[in-house]
Amino acid sequence: MSDNDDRRHRKSRKVLNRLLALEQYSLANFLLYAPPWTTPDEEPLVETVRRIAADQQENATRIGQLLFDRYGYAESGQFPFEFTAYDDLALDYLLQPLLDHQRRLVEEVARCVEQLADDPEAKQLAEEVLASEKRHLEQLKRLPVPAQRGR
Repeated sequence: MSDNDDRRHRKSRKVLNRLLALEQYSLANFLLYAPPWTTPDEEPLVETVRRIAADQQENATRIGQLLFDRYGYAESGQFPFEFTAYDDLALDYLLQPLLDHQRRLVEEVARCVEQLADDPEAKQLAEEVLASEKRHLEQLKRLPVPAQRGR
């Protein structure tokens, strides 16, 4: 690797680790570890959240592999503390927070793409992640709003 490539990759490491954390510690992934209350009529929402989380885990694996190939490791992270406010809530109540989180995720990933402009390989991967997150947002938007429980 040339010195120029090495400098470019060092600048990319922080952005790639941020991208990894965004994918690995998303709200959809959190809901796999802290499952919300659901009813049978919420199955489309449940399945959509599972598919989104699976896609994000796949993206995280690809990002982690690039980090490992380049630097020998990827930084560990954790779910945002504010996600704990969603413990023990019904999934229908979480549809709006999921949409809000997904919008922010698309914005954050887009910033990562911009920051990786000088690293074609990493930028390409980030662009693929961005396309995936935009699809996830559209999937969430198309979901029927589940019947509201007595609130």
